[in-house]
Amino acid sequence: MLIKEWNVKLLSDDVEKFLKVGSNLISHCRGIVLLQANTFKNESGEEIKYYDVIDSQIEKQWRALHQLKALSECLAFVVGKDEVGIDELEIIKEIVLASMPLTGHRHKNNTGAQWNNYSKGIIR
Repeated sequence: MLIKEWNVKLLSDDVEKFLKVGSNLISHCRGIVLLQANTFKNESGEEIKYYDVIDSQIEKQWRALHQLKALSECLAFVVGKDEVGIDELEIIKEIVLASMPLTGHRHKNNTGAQWNNYSKGIIR
């Protein structure tokens, strides 16, 4: 059995920022908004339907951040790197975007574009 020593360096500030953006995205995309349908009649007697927000539940960002940090470090480790780099962040990005529920996938292109704009300074 081959045992390899863990020698992954601490995450750089840029990698930390990237992972924070990803964890924030995950926490909001997994969020749930509870709506209640209501109706009223306007002056013309037409029935108008609208929705009230009853509650919203947003996952805490720290949970996803911890998972992304651990995953990025493990990705670097398994390929023999001593720090998280561009290749690992590209994989993390795909995982974050793929972790959205099906209802969020229609926003994937817009979200991905926003992430790309932010990450240009980090992923070169």
